[in-house]
Amino acid sequence: MSRKFSELKRCPVCKADLYGGEQTTMGYWRKDFVCDAEFFLWANGRVVVSKPCPSPSYLAALVLEDHKAGAA
Repeated sequence: MSRKFSELKRCPVCKADLYGGEQTTMGYWRKDFVCDAEFFLWANGRVVVSKPCPSPSYLAALVLEDHKAGAA
């Protein structure tokens, strides 16, 4: 398993807590978060978002901050 994925304890978008730990099934690992986001790590190393975080405003704020920092 990817070390970065295994260390993921909060939603990477809104920082919601991990919900119920991680689940492992043959061929993939799944992480569910309190915000309802769900991520899979397949055995081939590919990370897939199966349920996106419902907090796009948080992501939009991060993008705006990046643009602001780049313009400075």
